[in-house]
Amino acid sequence: MENPSIKVLDRNLKLLDEIDVYTSLDFVRSWQGIGSFNLVVCGHEKNFQNGNIIMLGKNGHKCGIIRTVNPVDDEKGTGITVSGQTLNGFTFQRIVKPYADEDYFAVPRPNDIPTVISAEYILKQYVSYNLGENAESSRQLPNFIIVQNQNRGFETNWYSRYSMLNEDLQSICEYCDCGYEIYVDLQTRKFIFEYLAGVDRSVDQNTNSRVILSKEFESVKNISYTHDVSNYKNLAYCGGYGEGALRSVPEVTPKDWQDSDNPPSGFDRFETFFDCGDLLSTETETAISLKQEGQHRLEEYKEIKSLTAEISQAGSFLYGKQWDLGDLVTVANRKFNLTQNLRVTEVKESYEPKEFRLSVTLGALPKRLGNVLKSLKSPVK
Repeated sequence: MENPSIKVLDRNLKLLDEIDVYTSLDFVRSWQGIGSFNLVVCGHEKNFQNGNIIMLGKNGHKCGIIRTVNPVDDEKGTGITVSGQTLNGFTFQRIVKPYADEDYFAVPRPNDIPTVISAEYILKQYVSYNLGENAESSRQLPNFIIVQNQNRGFETNWYSRYSMLNEDLQSICEYCDCGYEIYVDLQTRKFIFEYLAGVDRSVDQNTNSRVILSKEFESVKNISYTHDVSNYKNLAYCGGYGEGALRSVPEVTPKDWQDSDNPPSGFDRFETFFDCGDLLSTETETAISLKQEGQHRLEEYKEIKSLTAEISQAGSFLYGKQWDLGDLVTVANRKFNLTQNLRVTEVKESYEPKEFRLSVTLGALPKRLGNVLKSLKSPVK
């Protein structure tokens, strides 16, 4: 793969400069969260300023917001290191504010019918009311468009109160098995928000071309697999409205638990408690029930099946052509006795003058330090 040129754009997406030669570039794309980039260039570049946008070649889906600029002038010469976030990082700049007349921001709103709705609609409502056209004027992102809703994805509901917008979007995506993206349309000079469904390319379907990542197909150079149950919970006691013995505390199992009449037991039962505040046990006065909120939170305690691999571009399945970020692919490894369908949740593209490397994460992403610290707290909001 040829190293792309780097366009530098201002916030109005007007071209400031284009760079063809650089020392290195790491560009990380994330399906359900915020990706990152790190660019090292020799010499001095005045247009590398915080808030400006970089674009890889002409690809509006590979753009980043400059967050850190580090120029260096030493005995080796003058250089500059620039790093930042993919455009999903705009969601990092907002919190989720409750509706003006309500305690929470809920989708659907309390007493709305239906009480559950598509993941796509939920994501786009969260973005619209906290970053888009339905937000207060000072909170709106300029030149920002949300693609029209098509009601795709798993149906549920969600509520929040003063949490970070990016964290809520990632939680919704993880629960509903979907993704999102903010990209650039240079023709209209707009930032575009879109829901991502991903494509099923596993061996278990016949609709799309199949992709198998394995050494046997020469599509993988090296592979590392993790199956972690150290944080696993499969039954939650969800404390809702009321006090003492009058408090409603139902037992909740994960949404994918196969037999609701037979909860986990014995060695296979892993319990936890969630304080769900003033939620009721049924959907009589709120769009969110204790059961649904418990299932949302249990997503943070799933068993972790994660695989990282360096991908061969000379193999049978080419990145960007046969498969891409968000696709469901089949991973096979004889030594691990492993054959599993996993989502491509993160892709790292590394460019150097004479080398291109591609590393992917499939399945659950490793816990970031910020998420670990957050899980140790119970903030009052």
